[in-house]
Amino acid sequence: MGPMKNSRAWLGYAEAKFLLAMFGAFFLFGCQSALLNYQGGMVARDNQIPILEAGEHSGTWMARDLAVDYKYLREGDQLKISGKVRYEDLIKYNFLLIKYFHLDGILVDSHGNVLEIRGLTSDMQSKSEDPVPFSTVVKLPPGTVAMAFSYRGKAEDAGHDGSSTYFWKYPIY
Repeated sequence: MGPMKNSRAWLGYAEAKFLLAMFGAFFLFGCQSALLNYQGGMVARDNQIPILEAGEHSGTWMARDLAVDYKYLREGDQLKISGKVRYEDLIKYNFLLIKYFHLDGILVDSHGNVLEIRGLTSDMQSKSEDPVPFSTVVKLPPGTVAMAFSYRGKAEDAGHDGSSTYFWKYPIY
């Protein structure tokens, strides 16, 4: 009767560890959306691009990994925005391929509060030397006065060593 008692105790211990691990995983993944949720987030002024009213406006937004050449026209509650993403030397000269890339536009109010995030473009399996064009119309939520860019991607080398890097900018705090 002794060995059977020990195996039951071990089985109970293993079940308890499994349940604890499952509870931890559910808690972690459940909180992940709260941690990545932009609501209540802010964007610092130095990351904001004012959305001006009259006429077409253009500029270049620079980041460590890339540059976004953009132009936009605000018409009431709509923003017509287009441009191209160019990978900077850090990416372009060290990696041949872009496995995936995504660019968001973050819309903010006069206090820097994030109102919405809108996808502007995505790209997969492209060459790092090729610009990524985009053109879209975004409905602006009430109170929008500026935008910011956020991006994420993965670059890979086509050589035998298989080196890769993830790159991103997420200006929401």
